Amino acid sequence: QKTKMDYGTCRERRESLERELASRVLPSSLGSSGSDPNNHSDEDLELLQHWIEELDDFEAQIIRFCESIQAIPGADTEFSNVIFALTESSWASSSGGVGEDISSSLYSNLLEFRDAIKALDEQIQQAYSAGQSLGSLSAPDSAATALQRARNSLYNA
Repeated sequence: QKTKMDYGTCRERRESLERELASRVLPSSLGSSGSDPNNHSDEDLELLQHWIEELDDFEAQIIRFCESIQAIPGADTEFSNVIFALTESSWASSSGGVGEDISSSLYSNLLEFRDAIKALDEQIQQAYSAGQSLGSLSAPDSAATALQRARNSLYNA
């Protein structure tokens, strides 16, 4: 439940940043109407609020995903190490100081997790292909063909 505590800390930090943002001038990319730089359209503010909500939803999904894969038992394999690193990742930077950016450790661990899943998928495909080639009756070097030749030799003897 370290993740829940991290989420709570990050949420408080986000809310303090929102309060600070409300008292500051928004970025110039949000077009202001008129000559007053603090006068932003409702559409701009609505768009900003939308992206804040999207990031909150994404954060909640990441936390739920990390909590769900913590329960997966596994031996000390590369994949289990990747899962452990991902579940130990924090949404925000470890020092959590005001004004710091979101940590890249979560992103890099997500990329490592994706690569590990791709590697496991390739291993599954290779194992399936190996099983197919061993069981093929048309391949001259398959186990089924060798077994059929041995069976024919025994019947002919």
